[in-house]
Amino acid sequence: MRNLIQKKWFRITARVVVCGVSLLVLAYLLVNWRGAVAKQQAVAAARAVGMPLTVDDFTSHMPPPEQNFARTGIAKEWEDAFEKPANEPYSPWSPRGIYESMGDPVMGPAWSYWNRGKPRTLDFRRMAEGNPYGRSPATFLAEYDRRHGEAWKNFQAGFDLPYVRRPLVPPRFAGGSEWFGLEEGFGLSSRKLQDGLFLRAEAALATGDSAKAAESIVLGLRLADLIASKGTVICVLVGHNGMRTVGRALKSGIGRHLWKKEDLELLSREFQRLDLRSRIYRGIESEALMIHVWEGWKEDRARFGREVGPGAMNVDDETPFLFWFWSKAPGGLPAGWFDMNAAALLDDTRRCRELATAPGPVSAWFVEGSRLIEERSKENRRGRIIVGSSAGPFLLKGGAVAIVDWRLMIAACEIERYFLEHGSYPAGLEALPPELVTDPFNGGLFCYAAKDGKFTLYSKGPDGKDDGGAQELLSNHAEWKDWVW
Repeated sequence: MRNLIQKKWFRITARVVVCGVSLLVLAYLLVNWRGAVAKQQAVAAARAVGMPLTVDDFTSHMPPPEQNFARTGIAKEWEDAFEKPANEPYSPWSPRGIYESMGDPVMGPAWSYWNRGKPRTLDFRRMAEGNPYGRSPATFLAEYDRRHGEAWKNFQAGFDLPYVRRPLVPPRFAGGSEWFGLEEGFGLSSRKLQDGLFLRAEAALATGDSAKAAESIVLGLRLADLIASKGTVICVLVGHNGMRTVGRALKSGIGRHLWKKEDLELLSREFQRLDLRSRIYRGIESEALMIHVWEGWKEDRARFGREVGPGAMNVDDETPFLFWFWSKAPGGLPAGWFDMNAAALLDDTRRCRELATAPGPVSAWFVEGSRLIEERSKENRRGRIIVGSSAGPFLLKGGAVAIVDWRLMIAACEIERYFLEHGSYPAGLEALPPELVTDPFNGGLFCYAAKDGKFTLYSKGPDGKDDGGAQELLSNHAEWKDWVW
């Protein structure tokens, strides 16, 4: 051993190793210190602007269960049914079975999915021969109401309660050592129900029952609001999707002049009753609670990799290294890495929250949301180390689109009501209440033209140019030139 120590190469190697280990220890301590400071500053900044950082903070205004439709009756039964494991059997007569049958898969062939610029088509004759709903609007409507009349009554009674608001997270969330579950079986499956309500509205219009069609849309809107009330980003986006689904029947009826004035007045009131801005704001706020994921991952790294893994961080097959890294490598990472990610998440969320509360057109939401999403995408492609970004930018961008769609529906109701009163469409939107026909994207009036007993209504969209209702994709293949109703 003495001879080995006396060798020059050994002494040099030993010094290099000692220096290397010392540097690693110093780096480890530095990362921990910087992470702790960054998280402390991010938490202080979030608290300074009143951001809720605990579930208790976020749910402090939850109404009493007995006054809240989301916690009583059929709504609670159905949500509880969807919280059960997916492989647990259930009968067609259980709450979940009844719920799913309101959007029975046999209805699907009656219509093709709609996309902006590609009008959906509807034909009840496309339904399979021998199906229980028949192959005509009249038989569909009769069977739908026969099967679901009881559930319908329960819904209507529930919505008469003073509050409709769902708790934020499943009961299993308990803070730092439990994972913050974003599963939304009940909400995601509500899309089936919205499809059924859309078809009921279309069938009612085809049989001349405008009131029943309006009833279907109203229930669809209230369900969309119920889903969104949970507060997470995915719930808010699913709520927006439900609103658009039933809103298609509104457009279909207007295009054929099938609505009665009183039913359009009812629908206009229901659309105006929605408060999409507050839902979007709440969804962005909920992102701050994801700091508990990083805290839980830091405290129990093996469990995270085993039970949650990259799926919780939205890793896809295009990033195999990150997929491995997030599930395996964190066991040896310093605690400061987790704190830095928590800090980045909070800072991202706070910026989005500030924008969501600012008055004015929502074009700023769209622009900033798009910028942050693109920025994050570039960072992911570079294999960034800080990955704790918020989903807030997606909700800002998607929320801007949803708010424009929502206001287009209100404006369309008012334009058609004018037609029913005067026998012709208005020459311009100046003839209607400005608060109902203003484009929330840019603050001016919507673009509008009427010809041959029909009208065109649209927003100029992100480029700010009136392209005459053109719906070609922009160069980024993500948005359309004009957002046509």
